[in-house]
Amino acid sequence: QWELTGTTDYIQKTMSSAYKRFLVGMHQTIWMSQYGTTTLTNGQTATATSGILEQQANSGVPNQPCTPATFVDVMRNTIFDTALTGESTRVVFATRRVLNIIGTAQKAEKIRYTPENKSWNLDIYEYEFYGHKLLLVPMDQWEDTGSYGTIMRNQVVMLNKSDIALRHMDGFPMIAQKYELMNRINANPGNLYNFKLVYWEGNVAPQVKRAWATGRFTVNGI
Repeated sequence: QWELTGTTDYIQKTMSSAYKRFLVGMHQTIWMSQYGTTTLTNGQTATATSGILEQQANSGVPNQPCTPATFVDVMRNTIFDTALTGESTRVVFATRRVLNIIGTAQKAEKIRYTPENKSWNLDIYEYEFYGHKLLLVPMDQWEDTGSYGTIMRNQVVMLNKSDIALRHMDGFPMIAQKYELMNRINANPGNLYNFKLVYWEGNVAPQVKRAWATGRFTVNGI
């Protein structure tokens, strides 16, 4: 009765909220995790994966400072400096705030409006540099100060699309949902009432092939 299916859907909504929090943690791990080994309280050893940013840093990728006005020039130089072939598809990750400000810096002085215009749009969704295409991906999660602080709010990361992969151990799913029915007889901890324990496990490691051929930028003045 306390599940209130069809009324408040308490259990279903609570599980959905918990799953979203789990995905936020996975997302943070993929980007920010640092490789290392930890000994748990039971004596077992746990190994943490190396996130995308650490893989870039370990490959000598500099975090290049720029402004909204100079970003495209800095990015252009990085594209051609790291080009492996005459053509490529890159993926650029940044918050919507950063992408909008960069687009405004590129278009605002070049667009003229007439009295009949009722829409103001200075967004840019794709760049092309003579055979090199850049797809812009908004990263709303980087605005979450609870997960990322303020470190990622003005960051831009550029990766080669074909070089990004998520790996996991054979025989284990990348994401698994676990379910147990616990009660005071066969479970510890337990209580006077039966209750459900639902949790998720993640088994994933990002891999950036040729991480040296990527880019990272800090957009100042935002």
